[in-house]
Amino acid sequence: MIEDLVRKDIESLRFAHPYVPKKYINLSQNEPLRGIIGDKYATRYIGPHYYELKDRLAAYFGLKRENFVITNGANHGIDVCCRCFLEPGDSAAMYDPSYGPYFMIPMINGRSVVRLTLDENFEPDWSLFERSDAKMVYIPNPGNPTANLLSLDTIREGLDTGKVVVVDEAYAEFTDVTAVDLINDYENLVVLRTFSKVWALPGARVGYTIACEKTSDYLELSHIPYHMANPSLKLAHDVLDHQEEMEQLVRDTIELREELREGLRALGLHPYPSYTNFVLVEFPKEVDASRIFHELLERNIFVNNVSGQPRIENCLRISVGLREENEALLRELGAVLEQWADSFNTVVR
Repeated sequence: MIEDLVRKDIESLRFAHPYVPKKYINLSQNEPLRGIIGDKYATRYIGPHYYELKDRLAAYFGLKRENFVITNGANHGIDVCCRCFLEPGDSAAMYDPSYGPYFMIPMINGRSVVRLTLDENFEPDWSLFERSDAKMVYIPNPGNPTANLLSLDTIREGLDTGKVVVVDEAYAEFTDVTAVDLINDYENLVVLRTFSKVWALPGARVGYTIACEKTSDYLELSHIPYHMANPSLKLAHDVLDHQEEMEQLVRDTIELREELREGLRALGLHPYPSYTNFVLVEFPKEVDASRIFHELLERNIFVNNVSGQPRIENCLRISVGLREENEALLRELGAVLEQWADSFNTVVR
């Protein structure tokens, strides 16, 4: 099946990139004689398949190394899918409101994007995708910026269209739902993951795709060789030894997230339920969320202005910060809202 969905010239990209075992004297890659600053992780090439990190991930998920492709962050995974499946004239789809790079990256690659809209519950109507000309869809789960969670049954409905479904699970560790459970049932499924969120390595730029072995093989053909930095790979490899700390970070974030949501409710606002490390908050119609964004900027607080997108026309997205940062946000937001206090029932801290 997947052979019918990848680009027709995909096999022409199957170049030979030999894996050189460490026991070999390697005189094939024009590496320097020694390091200048003594960095043992930067004086030799590692890759291009990054088996060591794949093996760690395989053990973590109970899968095989062949199920993984290492990417330069999850955004690179979006790009790899675009290069793997879309030919000139093909298009991707996304359901607004959603993550901006789903539009940006196909456009950079010269591919068009079909923009669909989530329903009022932030759920996709898969019939819209099925009827569209799009060959592939990007769908975040949990959602971004909506922070909601789709069920596996909903994901299955999308996969049953027979088109490529890319499920971006950047925040999956905040839930117990993952489409990784479906990869051996659907060749048209690609799951994106990242080390940037719960593994706390956003600056390292390490992500990965998970798919069945056949699909992963095609994805591996769709990126440039040696695309990862060795120090980043080392950080990702080592952080997997700290699962307990990661799980504690998730628990701490959830506690602070719920405190933040309660504080927003106390100001008379509507924070949506969240399965992520951020909160989507809706303002009453009497209050202009975009104006709130700019007034918070003047108070040295920067949130994400997502207002104007379908279904969230008067909303802001607020990341969960440290407790003192959240308290500062609530204090300044309360002060800004005072000017609208006569327009709706609010309690200002």
